[in-house]
Amino acid sequence: MTISEPTNGKLSEKEILFCSLYVSCGDAVSAAYKAGYKRNTEIAAQKLLNNESIVEMIQKISETRIKTAKARAMCGLERLAFGSISDGVRLIFSGEPSELKLEEMHLENISEIKRLKDGSLELKFADRIKALEKLEQLSKGDSDDALPFYRALEKSSAALNRHYGDEL
Repeated sequence: MTISEPTNGKLSEKEILFCSLYVSCGDAVSAAYKAGYKRNTEIAAQKLLNNESIVEMIQKISETRIKTAKARAMCGLERLAFGSISDGVRLIFSGEPSELKLEEMHLENISEIKRLKDGSLELKFADRIKALEKLEQLSKGDSDDALPFYRALEKSSAALNRHYGDEL
């Protein structure tokens, strides 16, 4: 979700920016200030969190970020579990690593590299079984990943409401 993306005309860009910042930092007052609510920031934060459209946007942004993070994690785990070790072996048997085009090599499944006293390299590869187990856990974890975030959002809103309730 980008800041400039339209939201059926309900929210301003400033409000969408608040939502994005709030999801990032979890602090409504800080997010409100950074979004441009410089006067009465605490009250503005409370009003924003009490707005149903704002809460819906926060949920959408949060869900999108969770899905994106989960997809990136799964992609990385798949590379660890199923990736080739051929570039690692090439690295071991080459003369000097500087002679190779390291940036073009796929070395993400190497967990440790050591240069031994005799000048040779020792490589430790990632544990494929652990990567597969984590992949399985992530693929099963679709139930309610965002629930803790929503509970935190409710607590934050309630705390601000208790503290600034009379001023709203």
